Amino acid sequence: MGAQPLLCAVVGQDEEGKALAQLLAEEQISSEGLLYSASRITTVKHRILAGHQHLLRVDAEITKPLEPSDREALLEIILTLLPDCQVLIFEDYDKGILDETLIQALIQEAKALRIPTVVDPKKRNFWAYKGATLFKPNLKELREGLKTEIDAQSLEGLHQASTALKQRLALDQVLVTLSEWGVYLDGTEEPFHIPAHVRSIADVSGQAIRW
Repeated sequence: MGAQPLLCAVVGQDEEGKALAQLLAEEQISSEGLLYSASRITTVKHRILAGHQHLLRVDAEITKPLEPSDREALLEIILTLLPDCQVLIFEDYDKGILDETLIQALIQEAKALRIPTVVDPKKRNFWAYKGATLFKPNLKELREGLKTEIDAQSLEGLHQASTALKQRLALDQVLVTLSEWGVYLDGTEEPFHIPAHVRSIADVSGQAIRW
């Protein structure tokens, strides 16, 4: 899309962390946003395939919240890099890196710099993104967050849900991904639905195991 991504994340002081930095370098992506923590390991996901079928994924990771010192160090790194960015994207996987304190500090600084914030949320921090520009849950996350059943094919139901999100989190826009039913966007103008294009794809789901 012509953008230059700048990854900010926490990795371990291990061989896997070095390997990630090397992979980024090979793709000409900066690793200056990486924090090397002595209290965490670098997440590694092993996918077990049979032909084109994904059977199993085995994850080696730590998902507990960051140590306060690591959180402050990561915040300092991001705040240093943020003025040179055009958008701040939160890709939240509930892995313990993001918490409400870090999220709000970054959103407020982005607002001060007039930089839009885009959020792909997960369950743990679902309600922590107050003031974000664009909030992009999938249907399952939307149902769990609002604790209500939502029909993916009901535009009225989707509009009510997105309106509730916008009011509670003071959002500018809500984009809900609906799997095979497409996407629903409730922005600053008239909300609209975009249907999905039918594709024949290999099944990428499988059982995940952590240790």
